[in-house]
Order: sequence, then C-alpha cells, then structure tokens
Amino acid sequence: MASTDLLGRWFCIDGDCGIVRYVGPVDGTKGEWLGVEWESLKRGKHRGSKDGKQYFHVMANTDSGSFIRKIERIDWGQTLLSAAREQYIVDINELHVPQTIDGKRGKVEVVGLDKIAKQQGDLRSLIVLGLDSQRVFGIGDHVEKEQTKRLLGSSHTLSLAKNYLSKWQDVVDIVETLDKIQTLDVSANHFESPLINSGENGSIRKVDTLRIDSSPSLSWQDICSVAKQLSVRSLSFGWSNLSLLSPIPSLLVQSLDSLEELLLECNQISDFSTLGCLPKLRVLNLSGNQTLIEISSPSGFANLESLNLARTGIDNWKSVDSLALMPRLHTLHLFQTPLFEISTHLNTPQITSEKEEANLDAPRAQVLGRLANIHKLDGTVVTAEERIEMERYYLSLCARQIEKDLDEATLVDVLSQSFPRIQDLVNKHGAPRLPKLQEAKLKSRLAKVSIEVVRGSDVASAEVLQTETKPLICTMLVRQLYPIAIRLARTRSFSLFICVDGFCDQWTCLDTSIRPLSFYGLEDGSIIRILI
Repeated sequence: MASTDLLGRWFCIDGDCGIVRYVGPVDGTKGEWLGVEWESLKRGKHRGSKDGKQYFHVMANTDSGSFIRKIERIDWGQTLLSAAREQYIVDINELHVPQTIDGKRGKVEVVGLDKIAKQQGDLRSLIVLGLDSQRVFGIGDHVEKEQTKRLLGSSHTLSLAKNYLSKWQDVVDIVETLDKIQTLDVSANHFESPLINSGENGSIRKVDTLRIDSSPSLSWQDICSVAKQLSVRSLSFGWSNLSLLSPIPSLLVQSLDSLEELLLECNQISDFSTLGCLPKLRVLNLSGNQTLIEISSPSGFANLESLNLARTGIDNWKSVDSLALMPRLHTLHLFQTPLFEISTHLNTPQITSEKEEANLDAPRAQVLGRLANIHKLDGTVVTAEERIEMERYYLSLCARQIEKDLDEATLVDVLSQSFPRIQDLVNKHGAPRLPKLQEAKLKSRLAKVSIEVVRGSDVASAEVLQTETKPLICTMLVRQLYPIAIRLARTRSFSLFICVDGFCDQWTCLDTSIRPLSFYGLEDGSIIRILI
C-alpha cells in the first residue's frame, strides 16, 4: 500500500483507533512518520505540531494528535470482498458437527452440510450483504474491484455500519461497482465534513434507500449533497446531534426531487420549516428531537402525508393547529409528548380543575377535533365512529373553558375565536352544551368500569390480583385497552374478557381489536378482566 493512500485512512492498533492526518518526514528524525488523530483523547500528545512546526491539524481541536511509525501490527481493515468471504464462506472442515444426533426415535444421521456450505459459499447468489463491524475500508485496487463486481454484483442490499469507511469516495466506488445496490447503510463510520468537495457532487446513479445514522461530524449540507449525488428516495440521518437545518439553495432543491422519505430521529432539531421546500417529501420522522417544542406556521410541505413528532417537546396546541396548513397530512404520531403525558386542557399543559381528569382520550380527541384530515393517529386507524365521538368530545372540552352562561349563538362565536374548526363541527354535530347542562350527556358516553387483573385457567373462577375502577368511553376500541392492560398486568401476554351484567355469570372474550367496546355491550358496572 502506497504511503499517499494512507492519508485520511481509519486504523486501529493495540485497541486504540484513529485517522491518518499526515504522511511524511518530521524534522530532526529519520524515515517516514504518520501524523494521526486518535479517537481517544488519552492516547494523544499534541495538536499536530512538533518543535513549533505544524504538520497537521487535529479536527477535534484537542491534544489528540501524535506521530507513529508505519508498523505491521497496525490494522488498516479489509476490502469489501475480503469481508464478504470471511462472513459467508464456510469451511466444512472447521464445522464441529457430529455425524449423528440422538433423536426421540433413535440416532439421526447428519448429511448435506457440504451442500449447504457450497451453496452459501457462492457469493454470486447473495442479494443481501450484512457486513456490519467487519473492518471494511473500501473496494481495493483495480483487480479487487473487478472481482468484487463479478462475485457480488447481484446484491441489492448492503449494510456497512460500524466499519473503517472514512472517505466518501470509497462509498461512491462501492455504489458504482455494485450497480444493483438499492439499499445502503453506512451508519456509524468515520466520515468528515465536507463529505463531498465542490464540483464532485454530480449525480452518479439512483440509490433508493440510504442510512447514514450516528454520524455527528457531518452537517446538513453534507447530507443534502449526498442525497443529490445518489438521487436518494429514502434518507435516514438520525442520532447525529444535528441541530440546524439551514435553508436549502433553490438549485439544490431542484436536484432533490426524488427525496420522498426523510428520517431525522433523535437529533437536536428545534425548527424544521426549511424542509417545506422539498417538492416530493411524503414522510418526515422527527421523533426523539426533544428540543422541538413549537411549530410556527409551516409553509410548503405540499405533499407531506406522514409526520412523526413522538417523543418531542411539543407542549402547546397551537403547534398542532398549525399542522392543518399541510394539505395532505393524514398520518400523525404525537405519543410521549408533553401534550399526551399531562394535559386535557386546550391551550396549556396544566390541568385547570380537580374535576377534569387526565385520560388517554382527551388528547386524542383534541387532535382529531382540530385536524379534520387525520386518518391514523399514533399507529391506530381512526374509524368513522371514533372520529364522530372524538369530535363531540372535543366540542365538550372547548365548552368547559366557558365560565358563564351563554346562548347557543354567542357560545359558538366565543369558542370560534379561541379554538379551531368550531363552526364546522357545530354544523356537523350541533352546538356543545355548557358544563352544567352537558353533565348527563357526558355520563351517557362514559361507563364506570371495574378492570381486574386475574390469574388462572378459567376467567370466571380466576384469582383476582388487582382491581382498578376507570371511566371508559363506549366507542373506545378494544386495542386501545392494550396499554392499560400492559400497565396493570405488567406483561404483554394476556387475554381480555368482559362481563356486562356485573354478576360475573357470563364472560365474553374481547377478541377483535378493531371493535368498539359498545359492540360488547359496555355499560356502567361492567367488569373487564385481564387474564394472565
């Protein structure tokens, strides 16, 4: 390997890893040195200088640099083809498999292992290559490249996470060599910004799905350049400490017309409005960005259909209201946000009254009441019956905010000034009643139910371990009981039964997850048992 090829290469030696920043002589010494930046700060001694002369710069701006000799025990990794052979080709002589195995009906002869090993050893038949953590640095020389193309050219999925890749050109060489690759994962490697130099980011060929997660040294500009170069349809750049989504230049926007899915999970994003210019973006995943606490009048997003805001810091309903500006949005995730964990109140995450009990339905009702086009919320399909029930519940929640007696017309006018969609919902369902007048209506929709955790083989005679009384909406789906059951039973292995007469004489299995509880006759005094 030529010394010039080592510049920018990742390596490991004696358990420590680093990247080569300099190759050449050092004044006052003989021979060639490698100036390296260590991954561990404990291994370094300086910032790339010796005796006042700067030989290289340490990107981390710490004393993590040093000079080492090029010695044999340095591990420079291996080529893609070498890793594939090591991973998939099995030497039948190295398998310690007995000739016979004791079975229930006597000894069973083991045959055919040689055929299995031969079939797996034919790399040309592999269409999915899993080479994570195999120390791959790239393709290799011209001869290796031709062999790789001949033997691995049928592969369409390639995973190279946690390898020795440090130069984006090595990834480009892999994509051009294996020209059938459609799904590529190069997460948790050692790329540095700028990933692509100016003038080198012309389109190569289309790669459908690219994952480049856990790459905190890369910028948003790097990711946009990669998406353009590979004409990516689905791009994942999560767990990378990304905080700033800088505006995308108009010329680059035109080159990103193939990008339909963008996954930016668990970063530090607080504003995603700059993504509205992406012309074909359909799916956007921002889950885990806890710094995202507000959404202000997003513009664009003309084709966005699915938005994941789970585990973000969204804590106000105005942000939810702003999603109505996304005309095609029909799938939304908001679980484990402050809105769903604390609030039943319309505008703040605080409970305003002792009588206003927090439950699973109130936040869901507010979302469905505010956004007319949501068909799937937090993974659950919104049925026509549920939408009707939740919109009516939303109207009642809005009416609870009024502290004085008003006639119907004035009530609707006052509510319309503070809450979205009031007039449309009143036209559909009628005006809500003020709290004192709607008490009977609320009670008619809520059933006070005893939920029991029981153990045994027969639900009727099973031992009762725990009991909890809870109000449930009759149109609640069976599958919406699952989180409650998991919390109470502390297991995911259970069966649900209902007894509607209160005497435990006849139990019905809640065996259809998409049916409402009203289908099974839920009413006040009903008992639901969680059989474990």
